[in-house]
Amino acid sequence: MALHNLSSRAATAFLVETSLDHNSNYTESDDRGVLIDPGANHEFRLFCDTSASVTSNGIAPGPAPCVFNLKAALFADGSYEGDASAAATLAVRPIAA
Repeated sequence: MALHNLSSRAATAFLVETSLDHNSNYTESDDRGVLIDPGANHEFRLFCDTSASVTSNGIAPGPAPCVFNLKAALFADGSYEGDASAAATLAVRPIAA
């Protein structure tokens, strides 16, 4: 997967949620500064288990589509975009450090 930073601000962290398990998040950050420069791309790998599960009637549906949702991004100037709760989760680590 690749994220392209369209902002004029450098990104320092982001959080991605999977569609299959909303409790499964991927976060990446750079405590030393810039993770994604303005206008730059950042590539990373995410995996999604789309194996079929059997329903109560014994029929296995087709694989569920795998969707990734960019929940929040933090920027070097202290601002954020996206879900406020997800952004707060990202901001806790550098504050605690």
